Amino acid sequence: MIGFNYERLLGFTKSEKPYRRSTNRFPLHHRKQSHKYFLVDTLNGEEVFRVVYGKKGERHEAITGEEQAAALAAGHQLHNIEYTNPNSGKYWYEAVPNEIGIVRADNTFEFTTDYIRQGDAMFLSSFSRGYFMSDFKRGGMTYRHSYGDHNIIPVFKGLRIKTDMYGVHESSKYEVVGHRVNRKKAKELMSQYEDMFKVSSTMFSCMDKEGMSQTAQDVVSIVRDEMVRKGDCAGMSMRQYLYDTISNKEYFSKVMKDSPVDALLIIVLAHGVTDYINSYNIDAGRFYIRDVGALIESIKRALRKDYYPKTEGVLEEVKYGSEFPQSSWNADVRVNGVNMKRY
Repeated sequence: MIGFNYERLLGFTKSEKPYRRSTNRFPLHHRKQSHKYFLVDTLNGEEVFRVVYGKKGERHEAITGEEQAAALAAGHQLHNIEYTNPNSGKYWYEAVPNEIGIVRADNTFEFTTDYIRQGDAMFLSSFSRGYFMSDFKRGGMTYRHSYGDHNIIPVFKGLRIKTDMYGVHESSKYEVVGHRVNRKKAKELMSQYEDMFKVSSTMFSCMDKEGMSQTAQDVVSIVRDEMVRKGDCAGMSMRQYLYDTISNKEYFSKVMKDSPVDALLIIVLAHGVTDYINSYNIDAGRFYIRDVGALIESIKRALRKDYYPKTEGVLEEVKYGSEFPQSSWNADVRVNGVNMKRY
């Protein structure tokens, strides 16, 4: 982020006029690109520059009738807090400057924004000698000096780094903690589902399209009846209800033993294993499994993703330096032992 060098921005305040109707808003580049600017401010007695890129929506809640009337009088559009419930209260959005970060006199840049979207990443890259990019398998936004560079910097809220991206301020010295799978523990965890997978695979292989569809419809019907009978599921989606059902280990172990096909369908619906298999398509008679083996592998991936991080001993921590590999289990970035919010 050499383009945010403190001396460079300070020079702009002396050579450029502030934007009209302001005394502290200066262009970062061409004046016509008025959505790219910085604000001169004072923080703890120190002159700082707040880097802004466009606007963002800031949410405000209007719960009482007076608050809602005031918001409407100000020309704001109100929305229900619960989409389908008009009595849940209202909220509205205000367009405010999208502050990305703060440049300080020691030539450091501190990330203050709550999120970095694709446009924000492109903006930051254009003022840098490297590239900001979202890297899902490294846990979020990263920076590297070139595409082939293995020296990767994780970007997080609160990161305070030299504008040349070659030194981190003492206040945000971080460590990267990755995770690797303990194969023995993982095998023990997944073994509870093996009988269900074997029996379900055999049974589905013997069913025709109509039989599969009817079985799925029966499962959905039973679940709906249970939700009505329990009476405390108002506002709860079927997916959430089934997920809670699976979380009841003792009960669901019995379901897997007594009705393995039903249990498998419950897992598919609860984890959203595939968009195609849902209650809407099942009700419409459009349920059919063409490749049982492929579906089971998808289920296993969903279960691993959900349960490995929650089960003690399955994921083991490993510390990385500036080079850390991609992983399905991402990586945590910690400052003084506290996990930072990744972008």
